[in-house]
Amino acid sequence: MAADSPEAAQMALVSDLIAHICRAGFEDWYIINQLCDLIMTHELCALQSNLSLAEQLRVSANADPVLMRVARLWLILLRNCGHTYIEYNASPATKFIESLENVLTQHPESHSSKRLARVLGSAVYDHAKMDVRHPYTVLWLKIKYPGQPVTVRATRRLFGFPMV
Repeated sequence: MAADSPEAAQMALVSDLIAHICRAGFEDWYIINQLCDLIMTHELCALQSNLSLAEQLRVSANADPVLMRVARLWLILLRNCGHTYIEYNASPATKFIESLENVLTQHPESHSSKRLARVLGSAVYDHAKMDVRHPYTVLWLKIKYPGQPVTVRATRRLFGFPMV
């Protein structure tokens, strides 16, 4: 793919949007909506979004506030970006699950790891349907804290776009 092609520009935009959302200390729902639209309409953008989110997990492993924003963005993308995004998210090719496992095992008691674990539990409940071979379920069973239930409160603002 040529560096000046429309696909390359969209993939670069997806990477930039994810970096901005994860690094910024505020939520810009217009940017999040634009990101979700790109991911849902272009398969390469779905792939790039997972690569970028995995990169954010790797570079922010010791930055608790950034990891909290990564967890929130991941949950929003899981809920709003469709089946193609979820397929790439669970794919070994994007290394997202591997990056997530590294964060969850290196800092198991941090608030951000607990938030990421709750989002993972929600992904297992919503998308893996407790299939023990699905990558979400495999990781959930590895890191699940004893007695930790899978809780989903769909009324929270965390799960979707604000109603206007």
